[in-house]
Amino acid sequence: MARSESAADPMELIHPIYLDVPMMVSFLAALKDGVSYESEITEKAVSTREREGEGSGSAKLPGIAGLFGLGFDLSGRLKQRSTGEEGTESKVIRKHTEASLFNLLRHSLHESHRLQIIESSSELTELRPHDLFEIRGEMLGNPLERLVDLISAFVGFLGLDLDDEAPTGGGQRRNRSNQQVPAELRQMRQEFSTEYLMMFRSMKKDVEKGRVVDLLLRSDSGVQAVVTLTREFLPQHAEELLLGGQFTVIGKAAAVLATSGSINLARRTVFGAFGGDGTQGIISSFQTGQDSGIDFGNTRLVIEAPAVQVIPLAVFV
Repeated sequence: MARSESAADPMELIHPIYLDVPMMVSFLAALKDGVSYESEITEKAVSTREREGEGSGSAKLPGIAGLFGLGFDLSGRLKQRSTGEEGTESKVIRKHTEASLFNLLRHSLHESHRLQIIESSSELTELRPHDLFEIRGEMLGNPLERLVDLISAFVGFLGLDLDDEAPTGGGQRRNRSNQQVPAELRQMRQEFSTEYLMMFRSMKKDVEKGRVVDLLLRSDSGVQAVVTLTREFLPQHAEELLLGGQFTVIGKAAAVLATSGSINLARRTVFGAFGGDGTQGIISSFQTGQDSGIDFGNTRLVIEAPAVQVIPLAVFV
């Protein structure tokens, strides 16, 4: 498996955009027998000063000379050396950040070969649910939120509103009379069913109140990863950053679809009751019945194998 680091490799410096701190701390504590955000280093510097004195001496006192640390030089003069030490002590406190601890954790995982690297669909056959793995690819964003935005724009184009709670006669109209709406739009609005409006309104509410969000990542080899992020650990504007670039994800596999199966991105909304095929069928039928020129059906809410769903420890560059 490529990109794995050996013990001799230098640490790769990475920047986490999303980081599940409790998961990171628990992993690091298990590997390193505890975690400290700071360390204290005490440094002691010692300097030696030597003083030397001279005086007249006599060879008659060799015993006393040895007793008091005295000696004779070649000239027969008596020398005495005394040594004193002066020391200074300083303390340095080094503090880790959450990001720096994650750098240490990832490097340790690579060194100990605890991290599987997924680069092709064939490697999914070796991956099991709950395994810790790493995958890199292009972040495609949130297809469900994109669909909701498209439908909201379309409904607003018809003079309706997904945020309005009181639909009457096919949906609550904005302050636009039929005379102010072109004839083709009037026809589309009359054909727009109340059932569609209610379902999409419920879907939008489910998406907005959700505590987690699914982002889709696709590796260069075509493996798709549904990255389920907890909003609690998602910084402001991070979701906008995680779009259209190459990112790496480390996390636990929740579901592995090596050769078959699917993941319904609308499973936490009202559409989840219809299953994957039913969800995509509703979107396609809505597209067929509404000649809007907007390709709603092209937004796939059902992810087919080869794919993996991951509960991420981190998403980083």
